[in-house]
Amino acid sequence: MWYEHYNKVCSFVEEHNRLPEFHNNESDESKLGNWLRRMRSDQRTPLTDEQKNKLESIPGWYWNIKDVNEIRWMENYQKVKAYYTDGLIPVKSSTNEEEKKLGEWCVSQRKAYKSKKISDKRVFLLEEIPEWNWGFSQEILWNDKFQRVKEFIEKEGRMPSRLSCINNDDKYNERTLAFWCDDQKRNSKISDDRKEKLMSIAFYEK
Repeated sequence: MWYEHYNKVCSFVEEHNRLPEFHNNESDESKLGNWLRRMRSDQRTPLTDEQKNKLESIPGWYWNIKDVNEIRWMENYQKVKAYYTDGLIPVKSSTNEEEKKLGEWCVSQRKAYKSKKISDKRVFLLEEIPEWNWGFSQEILWNDKFQRVKEFIEKEGRMPSRLSCINNDDKYNERTLAFWCDDQKRNSKISDDRKEKLMSIAFYEK
């Protein structure tokens, strides 16, 4: 029975170029997707080494859903980054299907940012894309960065550093803030209101 299901999964992947997914219905794909879920989590009947190797040989196989989510996120990120080579950020209103999908993904990242459900690592990567924006007014964005710098100084007792080790996820936030701080110091046209806020945290003295 195990090998029968395994062979059906292999046939599905060969035909559709993806793993079958569980859809909460009685379709053949859903049954195969449910079987794969059980293979990943069912501890009552441990898999043999041969069965594990068989599953891992299936193109696209993964044991942990977090792993595949990260892979898919990076794939979309790289596509958006590559798309910018034409000087534009993808928009969901595009008539081009590929751009539309990437535009919808960009919108989902902005929503995650607004609800604070996006990691500092992902924020850092997205802000590396020229012209990337979070969909908020410039004033809201500036105040958000200012607040983050203020909290960082209060916690660490120093300014954010561009030389921060970016291998640690917590440091993505620091390096992003450091670049922002440099921009403020170079801005000769900064408003008196913003300059006063920066002086309130001894910004120019550090």
